[in-house]
Amino acid sequence: MKLTLICVGNKFDAHEEAWISNYLLRMKKFANVSLVKIKDTQNKETWAHILKAVPEKSHLILLDQKGKSHTTEQLSAWFEQTLLQRSSLTFVVGGSFGFDDEQRKMAHHLLALSAMTLPHRIALLVLAEQLYRVLTMKAGHPYHHTD
Repeated sequence: MKLTLICVGNKFDAHEEAWISNYLLRMKKFANVSLVKIKDTQNKETWAHILKAVPEKSHLILLDQKGKSHTTEQLSAWFEQTLLQRSSLTFVVGGSFGFDDEQRKMAHHLLALSAMTLPHRIALLVLAEQLYRVLTMKAGHPYHHTD
């Protein structure tokens, strides 16, 4: 399985880089994972760069407030089901202006991490942690536990 995370935004602080890199490194035990950073130019050119970074035949998931909200368990079930159809998933964290309706229509899935607006750096961190959690659940690893 191949996971591509695309994040539109500007420079990350060192501590932000460290936290995100930590989860990406952990994920590599379970999947082929890559992160693509795209500068936020706040125009259609940014979308063109996003599309160039999406691997061919990958399932395109946009992180968007208008998307579907999942519990971790629901996300895990959705992840498993989607992997039956595609072995490559691409998650895109948008820039400061998010996505327009035309871009949303191009996605296979819209995923909401929260009803609140999150800075792209925090959204990427939460996404990376949740993907790591889903991967560990799939592998039977004890990282995710329920009471």
